[in-house]
Amino acid sequence: MSVAGVRPLTVVSGALGSGKTTLLRDLLTRPDLRSTAVLVNELGEIGLDHHQLRHVDERTVVLPGGCVCCATRSDVESALHELLATEEAGHVDPVRRVLLETTGLADPAPVVATLLASPTLRHHFAVDRVVVTVDAQAVARDADQGAEWLQQVVCADLLVLTKTDLVTAAAARELAARLRRLNPAAPVVSRAEIDLAATRSVPAAAAVPPLPADRHLSGVASTSVTLDGPVDWAAFAVWVSALLHAHGDRILRMKALLDTGGDEPVVLDAVQHVVHPPRHLPRWDGPRASSLVVITRDLPPERVVAALQRFLGRRRPAAAPAGGDRVTPP
Repeated sequence: MSVAGVRPLTVVSGALGSGKTTLLRDLLTRPDLRSTAVLVNELGEIGLDHHQLRHVDERTVVLPGGCVCCATRSDVESALHELLATEEAGHVDPVRRVLLETTGLADPAPVVATLLASPTLRHHFAVDRVVVTVDAQAVARDADQGAEWLQQVVCADLLVLTKTDLVTAAAARELAARLRRLNPAAPVVSRAEIDLAATRSVPAAAAVPPLPADRHLSGVASTSVTLDGPVDWAAFAVWVSALLHAHGDRILRMKALLDTGGDEPVVLDAVQHVVHPPRHLPRWDGPRASSLVVITRDLPPERVVAALQRFLGRRRPAAAPAGGDRVTPP
């Protein structure tokens, strides 16, 4: 800890599907990051990313149902206070660091401002930096990544290039140079080069004004779907391919945790037109049920739900949009 009794809190931000959860999984395996607590903010009503992290660190808390920079900032404070209470009661080992993963559309500036403004939290946690993941493949495909992406880059104290193996070396160098022009103060590194040991005083995001309300999350919506019973993997893969072929430019992120009939849950991630290879988790963390979260921009979530209903037919999913209204199939 940089100050006795004060634990560093690192904000991990970055665009949807840029590799934040993968980065956290890597960090949590490091010996110097033992005794780390993780807060995961998810935009959909159903949280999925925390399932992947709990197999590495049981002290993972999910903050679903809203963007951490606006709707759920009070939830972050509550979660940190609960962490302190649990630790003081002796139910968990002392926590030496906290990692907060924001949604891919979060503006880090108001998140940092909230944490710095809380008198109680300041006695226990010090925001030491904002780490932002940058998807080299996504930027190579479309250089204009939107207002939220630019805000995250400007707020970063450390920029981490991801998926560089999916682009040419020249494209990776060009992106690194572009990031240095946008934020000269933030080092641009790979996942392997991250060093959280060095302390910082005030994160850069503390001096950055938040995004205007009319630009943040404009046209963005999310839909969460739960399915009973095993999912036919081949049929589901066909549906995902058809969905992304038709609407990939408006599918900001799709995350699925699937029961395919085997012992292990299958995780599937897609970003716009790109589907990443499925991964198997070692066990179920909670009820055994398939869950799907789709985050869209300028695409009504009801269209995605209706397409899934038509394709799966008698499986008859029930969907809950991010606003909380429940949609029941006809």
